[in-house]
Order: sequence, then structure tokens, then C-alpha cells
Amino acid sequence: MQDDLAEFVINYLRKKGASYVECRVQENNSNNIIIKNGIVQASSFNNEAGIGIRYIINNALGFLSTNELKKVILKKSIEQSIKVTKRSSKINEKIFLAPEKTYHDSF
Repeated sequence: MQDDLAEFVINYLRKKGASYVECRVQENNSNNIIIKNGIVQASSFNNEAGIGIRYIINNALGFLSTNELKKVILKKSIEQSIKVTKRSSKINEKIFLAPEKTYHDSF
């Protein structure tokens, strides 16, 4: 799921004219147990996920983070972020990155 979502975001922003895109999808799973005097008082299982996106469009740096991972909702959020970034590109200094290789990693 994470690779598909990251690829979707990168390809979508590239089509929208982004010269640079980085995307981080993170998922955290946890199990919690509260024990008092050797007796289980409570337990919970949590699953949290989110995405962080940085991109350059019109020589301006844009950023978006959300825990809504459905492509339709994500697309709308990206569109809103692009509008803000394009507006800010009129008043900000141009962003340049050092030339560096692209890396793909998992841990």
C-alpha cells in the first residue's frame, strides 16, 4: 500500500508540473496493556498512518501532510496545496536544490 500511494503522489505532482517531489508514508502499529497488581486493567490496539509530501512547483516549496490516505481525498488536498504554493511563488525567493541522486528506501 505504501509504495503504491507514494508512487501515486509522485506521479500526480509531476503531471501537475512539480520539478521535485518527495513523499513519506508512515504507519505505526502499537499494542498497549495496563496491568495493576498482576491483573489486566485495559488493553488497546492502535493503527495510525499518514503521509508527508514536499514538492517544488513554480520555484516555490510546497508541503502537505495528512492522515487521509484515500486517493480521491488526497488528490483534493494536493490540489489545494498546489494553489497555495503557486500563489506564494509570486512573493517568495526561488528554491534551488543541490544536484543529488534519487534514493528509495524502506525500514
